Order: sequence, then structure tokens, then C-alpha cells
Amino acid sequence: MISFLKTSEQRLEKISEYSGRAIAWLVLVLVLMVCFEAGILRLLLKSGAIREFVEGDLLPLFLNTESIARVYTTMTRASTALRELEWHIFGAIFLLGAAYTLKQEGHVRIEIFYQNMSERQRAWVNFLGTLFLLLPFCLTLFVVSIPVVYDVFVSGEGSNDVGGLPWRFVIMSAIPLGFLLLSLQGLAMLIRNYLILFDKKA
Repeated sequence: MISFLKTSEQRLEKISEYSGRAIAWLVLVLVLMVCFEAGILRLLLKSGAIREFVEGDLLPLFLNTESIARVYTTMTRASTALRELEWHIFGAIFLLGAAYTLKQEGHVRIEIFYQNMSERQRAWVNFLGTLFLLLPFCLTLFVVSIPVVYDVFVSGEGSNDVGGLPWRFVIMSAIPLGFLLLSLQGLAMLIRNYLILFDKKA
């Protein structure tokens, strides 16, 4: 039984480790996108450089007036879509990275009490907190969010902004997935603290 619990804990923590490492790459993607959108694209749009290029002498040689207007509108809408994509990626990092953060004990604690406790007292706090607070909270949000994601998927809901992103269900699906990952890490944490408390060999 103890061997099974230890193996289960290791496998569950591997899920958090690998998912966290994968999600970490989104931070780099987000930084590059923000630099491009805020530092280059928005500057060009505000300065009028894109409008000057579109309305200049070069494009009319290849495109008619209607096509030129479409080019400018497309570039303006691309800025809106890019800004929304930044928020979507930020949300995905926050939701899908929570399990990895919990594994690394990166969440906020009331250290003034926790740091002065013995290992066994900490194990009791973690065990009871996970059992009665973390897991019920995560599982409730997981169950409640699934119908919402399904409704968004069925309705084909997208952004209300002109040029915004379609398929809102893609980012919405990060909610149940994030809380599922957090639940699995919570289960690993529950097992780990159970072993500290009740395994005589631990």
C-alpha cells in the first residue's frame, strides 16, 4: 500500500512538473508578443507610419483604393487580436501553471506561523488544508466550469471587439484543465503529507 502511494505521488508530481515546464515557454512567447505589439505595431499605428505607407505612392501601383483601405483595416484589427491573444496567454499561464507553482511551494503562506512549526505540524496543516479546502475548491470549479465551456463552444462565442479573436472556448477550456491539474497536484500533496504522518518508515 505504502509503495503504491509513493509511486502514485511521484507520477502525479511528474504531471505537474512537465506541464509547468511546457507552460513556462508561454512566458517567453508572451514577452516577445508584448514587445512587438506595444513597442513596434502600436507605435507605428499611432505615428501614422502605416497609414502613410498605405496611402503613399507605392501601394496604389498594385492595389485599388478599396484594397488599400482593407490593408489598413486588417493591420488595425491585427493589433486588437494580438492584444487579446496576450491576455489569453497570460490567463493560460496563470491557470495551467498553478499546479507547478503548488509543487514548488510557490504560493503565498502565512509564514509567521508556518515557519515556526515542526515538520509533523506542517504536514497536518498541509494534509487538512488540502483535504478540506484545496481539493473541494478545485473539484467544484472543475465541475462548474465544464458546462460553461460547453455552452461557449456550442454558441461559437467570440470576442465582442472588432478584429477580436474567435473561438473563446479555447481559452475558456484552460479553466477546467487548470483546476484538474491543480487537483492532481493537490492529490500528490495529500499523499505526501499522509506518508509523513502515518508511514512509520518516512
